[in-house]
Amino acid sequence: MGGATMSLFYIIEKLDRSKYYPIVLFLSDHGAGIDFFKKMGIEVIVSTDISWYAHAENARYKILSRRPFRSIGDIIRIPGSIQRLKDIFTKYKPDLVHLNTSLLIPAAIAAKKCGLKVVWHIREPLYKGFLGIRRRFIRNIITRYADAIIAISQEDGRRIGNNVKSLSVIYNYIDFKRFDKNIDPEPLRTEFGIHSENFVVCNLGGVVHSKGPDVFLKAAAIVLEEYPKVKFIMVGYPPEAILTNSISKVLRRIIKRDINFEVIKLIKQYPILNSVVFTGIRNDIPEILSLADVLVWSATLPHFARPIIEAGAMAKPVIASDFINSRELVDEGKNGFLVEPGNPKVLADRIIEAYLNKERLFAMGDHGYLLAKSHFNADINFEKILSIYKKLLSE
Repeated sequence: MGGATMSLFYIIEKLDRSKYYPIVLFLSDHGAGIDFFKKMGIEVIVSTDISWYAHAENARYKILSRRPFRSIGDIIRIPGSIQRLKDIFTKYKPDLVHLNTSLLIPAAIAAKKCGLKVVWHIREPLYKGFLGIRRRFIRNIITRYADAIIAISQEDGRRIGNNVKSLSVIYNYIDFKRFDKNIDPEPLRTEFGIHSENFVVCNLGGVVHSKGPDVFLKAAAIVLEEYPKVKFIMVGYPPEAILTNSISKVLRRIIKRDINFEVIKLIKQYPILNSVVFTGIRNDIPEILSLADVLVWSATLPHFARPIIEAGAMAKPVIASDFINSRELVDEGKNGFLVEPGNPKVLADRIIEAYLNKERLFAMGDHGYLLAKSHFNADINFEKILSIYKKLLSE
């Protein structure tokens, strides 16, 4: 599951159920989130006929694209979506609506039309665009319809506005009871076929374009040329077999970059398959991180990196793409390294440096742990969110 979905779950699981009854509305029937929330005893609603409008760094409508009318279509669907959401709010009668992404404009409007309090969680930096017109429009919608705005980084908050009174910056957080740095990695060594002498490099992005899986695998190929004992673990959506090479699919790959196709090509091109473990989607992230010597965050677009703070909680150093957001999480040379985004050679060099200086990694991991404890502690940051809930509900 994505970081935003898990971050929402971490809020819900700490709520006092004698005082709060959470209901989660999903706008898609795909993905692992629905079954996961149900399994955790959380009521779920699924409505696939509600639109949103995306204008963030890693999710936006491009004017020059192979589907230029998609954004227009979604805009046209907004009035109907608002009405459907009003019907949902009328049926379930919530006291508070918590929006989990900047994309949910129809939900914000519907909630306010129903007289509901709105907490709007901004989990992605708004995209400026060519002239900044759409960003100003989205920003105005957010500041107008939200009673409280929570940004998960200083940079995300800055893109909403520096003087917005309803804005708070509250970092995503970690439950240190679950992310226990003393977890035994041996069971997973057996499952993944990794030996104690292997140096383990972990990536929690999966085959998702913005996570840079191609960069990670190209770097792996470079490292493995000289250091075959290094093992790479990729957690998340695995590469899927391409079942057809129809003309339409070939044209689609030419017009728009297909990251799944590129990853499969890399696997065939380089002799890396025996050294890379594709785990698929997992819920045992602390256990997987316990196995790692270093975490790599190879993102190609800026956004808050939950894997970095999870690595910190497990006292693991990180090698991360150098964006403004990641500079808030990585203290260069202390808990990890920042590298040029999209450059597999530079990434490979840092992985090799980590491999050849294992003693330094322990000190970096300890620094990351202290940073995570002070900035991303669930007990502290959840209380900040809860205080916003209480304030709005008392008004």
